[in-house]
Amino acid sequence: MSIYCLAHGQVEESNWDRVKRNEHIIFYHLSAEGEIRRETEAVNLQNGEGLLACNEEVYIEPLEIQVEFLKAQNAKAWLTALILRHTERARKIGQDLFLQTEIREGRK
Repeated sequence: MSIYCLAHGQVEESNWDRVKRNEHIIFYHLSAEGEIRRETEAVNLQNGEGLLACNEEVYIEPLEIQVEFLKAQNAKAWLTALILRHTERARKIGQDLFLQTEIREGRK
């Protein structure tokens, strides 16, 4: 299991304790097949599933979250792709932008 976070403009390994310190977090739970559900809190993942936590500063649509999840080999690659999508629109990475991804191992 790997968890990566973008906070204050840096990508680094993380854990879910970091999310608890951030307010206004939105969670997206993705099945191994890419089905997406918005959640009110972090959920326990099964093999192949993914979880995205982000704040309201992000400019990414749910369909884009799904597409990048299905293409990604791991949580870091997924996070990197989401950052690129965000910067295409926002033209910057603000200090308040928060993104965190996890993919439970066992993907097809």
